[in-house]
Amino acid sequence: MKMIEVYNLLAKGEIKHRTVLVLSDDVDVTIAYKYDEGRQGFFDEYSRLEDDFDVYEKFLNRDVRLLQPNDQEYVVKVNLRGLQSRRNYLNYNTEDDCVFLSFKNNSDKSKTRFTKAELELIEPVCEFLEDLKDQYQLIEAY
Repeated sequence: MKMIEVYNLLAKGEIKHRTVLVLSDDVDVTIAYKYDEGRQGFFDEYSRLEDDFDVYEKFLNRDVRLLQPNDQEYVVKVNLRGLQSRRNYLNYNTEDDCVFLSFKNNSDKSKTRFTKAELELIEPVCEFLEDLKDQYQLIEAY
């Protein structure tokens, strides 16, 4: 799908709240933005899509993917021997872009609740889960 098609869907009101837009920047770094219906735009953790990209011909013809929203969030419990039972949850440090194990509560600098799309899109999280293979479980977060 091309970016211009996303804008057409947006103009028709066909983009749902929390839909994830995935695209690569000019140096092939994959970036994900979520559509926020209240703020009427696509946002990553730091900025609005249009603040990061100039909207012109090359951008409008850029290949992108849209992932339908999955409002269900999960915590990731790691099942390895020797871990303290309360500190065996995956945490993603949003400032340092790294993962660590700790409690299952979010903080200002760490994220512990993930949608399935985020588990695939946040590179350090995805790589960590691939390394763990089947040594973890997803638990619905409420």
